[in-house]
Amino acid sequence: MTGRRHLLTVGVLLILIGGCADQARRTGSESEASRVALSGAPAKLDFLSELHADCTFMGYVTVRTLVPPSHGTLTFEEGSDFTSFLMNNQRFDCNKQKSPGTLVKYQSDPGYIGSDSAKIEIFYPDASLDTITYRLKVGVTPEQQGAKDVLIARATLSGSTQKLDFQYAANPDCSSLGKINVRVVKSPSHGTLKVEEGEDYTDFAKGNPRYDCNKKKLPGSLVYYQPEGGIAGRDSAQVEAAYPTGAVKSISYDIYVR
Repeated sequence: MTGRRHLLTVGVLLILIGGCADQARRTGSESEASRVALSGAPAKLDFLSELHADCTFMGYVTVRTLVPPSHGTLTFEEGSDFTSFLMNNQRFDCNKQKSPGTLVKYQSDPGYIGSDSAKIEIFYPDASLDTITYRLKVGVTPEQQGAKDVLIARATLSGSTQKLDFQYAANPDCSSLGKINVRVVKSPSHGTLKVEEGEDYTDFAKGNPRYDCNKKKLPGSLVYYQPEGGIAGRDSAQVEAAYPTGAVKSISYDIYVR
């Protein structure tokens, strides 16, 4: 982000599980943001915070609803959370600590699955304002949330156990964002798949505020594959990962046993 002001968003997986759509805004701008939500559960859509370059707080924004969601409720809460400034922003180091700000939250009606939208107006401490329209996908499966399948290729030796994957979600200070629930959707045809809670090293990209977290082990969910004895060739499996943000992702494994 190159502008003084920023819009702090929580992406999927980005997190999840480690990224956001942080971008410069101009005063009076209108923007759209795509979000996913777990049906019936609270989902954080945004964290709005105004910081000086030395990470001190400039003051709370004022948020009001212009267009309410049709299938849920929108709430605004003053609190604290992690910011997500990009590496080329002078506030990048502020990401490693929680700052005051306003949380924008959405909760769908019980059992609702489908699309929803809402529009808010944000007043800043300097009297400028912006508007954001949220486009929401609400569901309990990756398909309902509009998520694309992730394909991971792995190789293993016949008769040995191989780690296929490590799913994790971390805050910029390297603390865990919460438990990730991984369930097996499709078992392998020529072996067994096992999911365990444990610790391993993360793989955040350079430029992500969590990049330094790669230097130590963090908690998460480990996926292991054990081929049947004596087999060689191709196998496959599929899991579904549910993250603390409410996002759900489908992960397919293409396994080569040699």
